[in-house]
Amino acid sequence: MGKILTLNDRYSQSDFTVKGVLKDIPKNSHFRFDFLASFATMEKRFSEWVQNWFNHMYYSYLLLDENSIPEALEAKFTALVKKHTGQQAGDALKPHLQPLTSIHLHSHLESEIEANSDAVYVYIFAAVALFILMIACINFMNLATARSAYRTREVGMRKVVGARQSQLVRQFLGESVLFSFIALPLAVVMMELLLPAFRAFTDRDLRFNYLNNWPILFILIGITLLVGLISGIYPALFLSAFKPIKVLKGKLSLGSRGISLRRGLIVFQFAVSIILIIATGIILSQVRYIRTTNLGFNKYQILVLNIKDKELRTKHEVIKAELLKNPSILDITASSGIPGRISHNWFFSTEGLQERKDMPSMWVTMVDHDFIKTLGMEIVEGRNFSRSFATDEKEAIILNESAVKKYGWGSPLGRNIKTENKDGYVIGVVKDFHFKSFYQQIEPVMIYISPGYFEFMSVRVAADKIPETIAFIKKEWKELAPNRPLDYLFLDDDFDKVYRQEERAGKIFGYFSILAIFVACLGLFGLAAFTAEQRTKEIGIRKVLGATTSNIVTLLNKEFIKWVLVANLIAWPIAYFAMNRWLQSFAYRTSIGPGIFAFSAAVALLIALLTVSSQAIKAAIANPVEALKYE
Repeated sequence: MGKILTLNDRYSQSDFTVKGVLKDIPKNSHFRFDFLASFATMEKRFSEWVQNWFNHMYYSYLLLDENSIPEALEAKFTALVKKHTGQQAGDALKPHLQPLTSIHLHSHLESEIEANSDAVYVYIFAAVALFILMIACINFMNLATARSAYRTREVGMRKVVGARQSQLVRQFLGESVLFSFIALPLAVVMMELLLPAFRAFTDRDLRFNYLNNWPILFILIGITLLVGLISGIYPALFLSAFKPIKVLKGKLSLGSRGISLRRGLIVFQFAVSIILIIATGIILSQVRYIRTTNLGFNKYQILVLNIKDKELRTKHEVIKAELLKNPSILDITASSGIPGRISHNWFFSTEGLQERKDMPSMWVTMVDHDFIKTLGMEIVEGRNFSRSFATDEKEAIILNESAVKKYGWGSPLGRNIKTENKDGYVIGVVKDFHFKSFYQQIEPVMIYISPGYFEFMSVRVAADKIPETIAFIKKEWKELAPNRPLDYLFLDDDFDKVYRQEERAGKIFGYFSILAIFVACLGLFGLAAFTAEQRTKEIGIRKVLGATTSNIVTLLNKEFIKWVLVANLIAWPIAYFAMNRWLQSFAYRTSIGPGIFAFSAAVALLIALLTVSSQAIKAAIANPVEALKYE
């Protein structure tokens, strides 16, 4: 307490006195920080900025009275903005409220304080988990009804000695619920074993304290009970409905009982599995599209150094000169923003647009002469910044193609544009480059030289000399800025962070697909074994009459394969509709081709064939004498 912290930011140096220590902010917060400073300090240093109603630099949090109505307060903002700006609040100045708890999953605004997640993925993964659980329930129903022949005499005897159907239903339901509760502790143990790996994979600090979190405990018990009841209800009704006289006389035909339901359940299981396979393929295809699409700049082999410190910014030319002495450093540039971190959006005026009335604005990045060259951008009209033109540093402006298109300027060369800190003219147009995520259309960007705003120094390094060059930069940095730690990142890693969620989603869907197919195959394996057992005598007779092993395998496979084909026909339109809607959230996206549907069908058929064939071959190679010797 009482210690002095000296803050060197891009504007000035300030001393702060430590007045308190906060408990660490939890990882599930929508933003985290190292320290908090009084806003009064900002007001004293930059009162003009703070009082500027066109300034969007700050995040505002309001604690409302518990009886207040947010919508009523929000309705007053338009008049408030007009009062202080004299302008109607358009898109650039449209204040609105949102609950703090909705930011992380539901807010996707410009310049979020941290990268957010998306509630859509929470709903999707919950739905997938539910479907896999349903597949497991279906397996229980399928196998319980398929092997009902082994319990018909039990049911008949119980009914003869006076058991009512309701008692039998309770017995069979009790068995399925018991199985479910036996599975619960096994599931908890497996989850605890896998949770560390899952935490690392999702980058989420997920922990479960069952004893101190009663709602989760009750939810688990409730789900377990529900799973037991759902999976056991049909077998209980099916088994308890047997007529004791027919059962004990051996006249009950089991082959047709429930067969339509079992076929329908097989179709459902494989339809879910196929949908997951298609979803995985499309997500991975979109991620691949993002990674391989021309971004309008070259993000690879660029090391980005943080020079937000005022002292570092003023000596950036010295740092640049010293680093360029290393032949492995190909180019260096300084700028206020880099792709993925362009945060300035300023209003501007120009001829043909009424000043401030329609609130025209553009994204702005301030750079040095070498920005376009270092990042590998392309000038499509006019020229690049040049030290040969002495006026470039004070007057030259470069626009991107989207700025020219949006404002209908045709050929913008020579057009005068004024911003809050620049009065210049357009010398060139750069090819559109992605400086935000693929969720958003490329917006107008204005680029001009203004050293006072530099925050980053981008260093292009030879691809085969990256480790050695980083070591060289660290060594030089200690001499050039001994009191400032070297803070750096790789541009490609930083820019790709926004798509980590999609990459993880693709992998999770892949794991879900494997799990769903595995669970479905367990049921299919059991049904195939039961079918082969039920048809043992038929297979024996066919073999005696000359049927080959391949004939028998084809016979047994045919029954199941046609239902897998039906599952494909059901799954394809559902998967297409769902994934097409997901792709619509991207402004730039891949297309859904027929290949992924053909692939999903091939995978499902292959897995079904392998699963059923293992039992079919076993039945086909059996000695027919063993099946027929008692006839």
